[in-house]
Amino acid sequence: MPLLSEQRRVVLMHYRGHGQSPDPPRPWRLSIPTLADDAAAACDHLGIGSVVAVGFSMGFPVALELYRRHRDRVAGLLSLAGPSGRVLDSFQGTQNFRRLLPLALAATRIARDVTTRTWRKWLPSPLSRELSLRSGQVNAERIEVADLELYMRGIAAMNPELFLAVVDEAQRHSAADVLPTIAVPTLVVAGARDNFVPLATMRALVAQIPRAQWKVYPAATHALPAEFPLEIADEIAGFIDHTVAPSLASRT
Repeated sequence: MPLLSEQRRVVLMHYRGHGQSPDPPRPWRLSIPTLADDAAAACDHLGIGSVVAVGFSMGFPVALELYRRHRDRVAGLLSLAGPSGRVLDSFQGTQNFRRLLPLALAATRIARDVTTRTWRKWLPSPLSRELSLRSGQVNAERIEVADLELYMRGIAAMNPELFLAVVDEAQRHSAADVLPTIAVPTLVVAGARDNFVPLATMRALVAQIPRAQWKVYPAATHALPAEFPLEIADEIAGFIDHTVAPSLASRT
């Protein structure tokens, strides 16, 4: 982001209950279309007419819904390890996590205090960090430990019930029907070592998008923006300058 923001306006939206956004009042409205409408509202608030919607992981279904619901606002789409939906269907190469999600949701509702304390103690712990580094879920040779710790602290600060509710919404939702209709420049970037969204899932995604560009980082996992930050920044900048900008110019 620092590199990209030197010459471009970069807006990072925090979903409801994420980062600096407070927990929304109950009943929570956390559907992927609602989050896409939030993105459009943020653009309205900031006076932004059109954007290149960059979606990391679950953010790409949000970007696809932004395109579906606010098409004139989207000048380009970019997926960073982001599927079209059903985010747990291929997670770790198994559907077990999809089956376990209702149980995890029930646990956070029934034993809210216990699960919150465990969540906030375990996630930012040194043991959790070491397991992430040693398990191959991230590329330990590429990722900065400080970045991993920042991410874990950010997740730990969230309400675990709300976090799992967002995951549940992302698992229920699919924007696969949008893919063949995309008529703006699209770039899909994937990590060959991604166990969260496997390469086969990303390859199938790009095959459904007309004229999509495709880039694979052989050494990257699902944490590819943190593992290859400078390279990803160059990738995004090049996509905007050499594909999106000429496309916009041809319309005028």
